[in-house]
Amino acid sequence: MVTVLGVRMIVDIPTPQDFEEHGLTILNLAWDTIFDPLLSRVDLEIHAGEIDVDQRRGHEDAMQKPLAIATALVQQGTELLVKSAIAKLSPALLISIDLPKWKKCAAQDIPFSELRTADAQDLVFIHNALSSTPFSDSFIQKYHFMRQARNVIFHSVDRSKRYAEKDVILTILEFTTELLGKECWFEKRSKYLEQIPDAALCGDTFLLSLIREFQLLQRLLSPAQLKLHFGFASKRERSYRCERCFSECVDCNHELVPMTAQLRPSAKNATHAYCVVCRNSVKISRQKCFHVPCRGDVMWSDNYGYINCLTCGESSLKTD
Repeated sequence: MVTVLGVRMIVDIPTPQDFEEHGLTILNLAWDTIFDPLLSRVDLEIHAGEIDVDQRRGHEDAMQKPLAIATALVQQGTELLVKSAIAKLSPALLISIDLPKWKKCAAQDIPFSELRTADAQDLVFIHNALSSTPFSDSFIQKYHFMRQARNVIFHSVDRSKRYAEKDVILTILEFTTELLGKECWFEKRSKYLEQIPDAALCGDTFLLSLIREFQLLQRLLSPAQLKLHFGFASKRERSYRCERCFSECVDCNHELVPMTAQLRPSAKNATHAYCVVCRNSVKISRQKCFHVPCRGDVMWSDNYGYINCLTCGESSLKTD
């Protein structure tokens, strides 16, 4: 027991990593809330054909409540990521003045979680007052907009409000880009999926989830948004098959052919193909595909003596 002049201590102080992990868990739950029903609709379209106008409208109406909850979760998770950024400066900055609690510290240790922390509306200003890398004005503006939306969801009812899945998805991507860096979301999501209850029961199947999510993101987001948040240049660069992702689809009996890899650097003298989903990079060679209808010239050599075309997927034994 540590005491200083008879004063006890604040204990169990969370680290910046604690706040970040907790915030990312909540953001991933928001992401799941959106993508689970969207992917169910994709499955229905695959097996039963295109849904009609009434079905689509009914699905969009039914999505409003999950999207409202996802919106509230996004704000809650983001507040924790902002607290993580403040805790890197000093966790003491998060504590609000609460004299009764401070007096309690004189008699006994008190957990950090029992102390009142700074109001959500003040967090971004506390950070910017002391950080050498302040949050952008656009982030602060959207942060407060989302905070107000969260308050309406939890404390009132607004029947006129309509939510769009693309808007909530983009908010998650924009907030994590601001707080954690560019092209970070799939890395953070992978770590989350590795720890969910299903992973303990079914093993490593999270990669298929990421592949399917990215396929849907390609339909929802613009080329500029895909480039900014995933480094995927869908408009100017060709896409190639990722062998690791394709192997995962085969193992899971899924018919997807993930064209999720692009050349790095993006030039004729590129030496590697990098997948934005699994973040795996393979060394490539440039030669014409031996499969006559294919015009591809990006090849990958596996460990079994085969050379594989990353455009059409055809393989052939290497000849020296």
